[in-house]
Amino acid sequence: MLKIRDIELGQGMAKIIVPITAKSQDEILNQAQEIIKLDYVDLIEWRADFYGDILNRKKLLETLKLLREVLGNKPLIFTLRTTGEGGEFNYIFKDYYDLNLSAAESKLADIIDVEVLDLNLDLIKLIQAQGCYVIGSKHDFNSTPEPEEIIKILHKAKEFKADILKAAFMANSEDDLLILMNASAKYHAENLNDLIITISMGDLGKISRVLCHDTGSCATFAAVKVSSAPGQIEAISLKRMLAELDKSDKKYKEYEANK
Repeated sequence: MLKIRDIELGQGMAKIIVPITAKSQDEILNQAQEIIKLDYVDLIEWRADFYGDILNRKKLLETLKLLREVLGNKPLIFTLRTTGEGGEFNYIFKDYYDLNLSAAESKLADIIDVEVLDLNLDLIKLIQAQGCYVIGSKHDFNSTPEPEEIIKILHKAKEFKADILKAAFMANSEDDLLILMNASAKYHAENLNDLIITISMGDLGKISRVLCHDTGSCATFAAVKVSSAPGQIEAISLKRMLAELDKSDKKYKEYEANK
């Protein structure tokens, strides 16, 4: 279990993460103000790779500070997804390194998403030294690897000492969906203390977002009007489905009443 502000990852129902993908500061803050009103959203991810002024560190930190003020005590994930893993960040490694470290040093983000590459190992250590948690992630928006490779990727994120291990792959068939879910469940069964997030992306993979808890994931991603990956389900719908599967959740009756 990992407690981040008022949210306990690895405890109870899988938590819902919603992304902010706007390009301008005003749009980012407007999205945040809308999302923060929704009590069924547990964490917010700022996909900073979409930000139009991403290389302007002063502007970036200003926006991060304003975002933190809007979110209050809601946990915030800072993410720069590179084009190589399906994102918008297409700059040199030094920029990726410096911007992620600046976000950690600001103490404004609670979690930094870092792609699990050998050259990022020192970056993960430096981010954690600032008191910030790390999601060690791997994304492939084109295909799903063999189950052994998925498990290997999760183990590598663990070897990098990431606090949360994330693997997301595109489902091009029902077999891809089953490969991801079975590999995730196998890893979880053998590593019960590890916090993982696994996702089968695309329409064929949607069920992996609903059955995330059964395959070991401590959290999943959903959308509020705007999605950051194929197959994201509207957050309120996903929360109701998760609550339906776990009627022990204290908010279950509330979601039932809102159907």
